[in-house]
Amino acid sequence: MASNFNSTTPAAAAGTKNVSFATDGAGNDSASYIAPADVNVFTAGLNTNNQRMWRQQMTRACKFPSGAANSKAEGRVASTGTVVYSISKNGTPFATVTFTTSATGVWAQASDATFAAGDLIEVDGPATADGTLADVSINLQGFLV
Repeated sequence: MASNFNSTTPAAAAGTKNVSFATDGAGNDSASYIAPADVNVFTAGLNTNNQRMWRQQMTRACKFPSGAANSKAEGRVASTGTVVYSISKNGTPFATVTFTTSATGVWAQASDATFAAGDLIEVDGPATADGTLADVSINLQGFLV
């Protein structure tokens, strides 16, 4: 099979492949590609108490893998205390991002979160906003299914 792709082009997360090739019993070649489905959230300045940072109805089925290994979160200005943001599917939290006197958030996600088209994803701030954590960027990496 002649191709301009291989199992690591374009770049995939460490230890994974985003292009796979197969040949069936009749000699027909096929390729499958794992397309990204990322959610990128940014709020300028300081957050407010109980702030809903993002709410979106998904237009395609996608999955956000457990551990959120390639997801990122950061603020331009570090927090002075512990701040926890919640990421939910249809109102049920599935992941958190925690800032502990830091400008870098730490992700926690125990299991895969699979969304169907029409499901809602929401990113909510803490009940009490931190007085210094500012310009928060939360980037959840997933892929279409």
